Amino acid sequence: SAARGPMLFLVLALVIRYGVTFFSSIKKSWKFSFKKISYIIGGVGIFAAAAYYFMDKYELLIQRSIDRLMLLVNPESTPSVAVRLSQVAFALDKIFEKAGYFLFGLGIGSFGIWFTGVDERKYPHNIILEIGFEMGIVGVILFLVLAFLYFYKIRPNLNFLLVYIYLFLNSMKSYSLVDSRIMFGILSVLVLYRAVDSDDAKPDELP
Repeated sequence: SAARGPMLFLVLALVIRYGVTFFSSIKKSWKFSFKKISYIIGGVGIFAAAAYYFMDKYELLIQRSIDRLMLLVNPESTPSVAVRLSQVAFALDKIFEKAGYFLFGLGIGSFGIWFTGVDERKYPHNIILEIGFEMGIVGVILFLVLAFLYFYKIRPNLNFLLVYIYLFLNSMKSYSLVDSRIMFGILSVLVLYRAVDSDDAKPDELP
């Protein structure tokens, strides 16, 4: 995918993951040696060779991805960004138009009807904003409580936590309420895995 959000969020997650690993290894024990230096040079060499291979093989895809990232510098240059900004502005204006809209929203799946006048799938590409528009502040609170419970359950595992951060950041940029089933499905699997793993780690107890 050449989408900007997922690429940026993936890079962020990987930087955090390997940054934590690197500094943890330094904190435990770090002594310069020929063996470690050889590993570093070898790793950099492999990365450079792989980058050259992929750039040559997937030049068009890489160029398209770079072009998409450059839109972050000049977002007004593409119609899709302008449409998204208008959707965000419309959603915010409508939410605060009436107290009833703010509290309970305008109805699940109603954004497309209100925004275009046609019953079609449209959303402001921000899960909090969409829930606020369609279910009001009540729905937003319920969503945040659920998101916090998932966070609380998986936070001890760094890898799971990074998956959570990646999915949540994407939901703030690209997901719709319907697409959130993917996020919560993945997070549910991680929670179940942690629960089973914790049970297996405990010694058997007699009643």
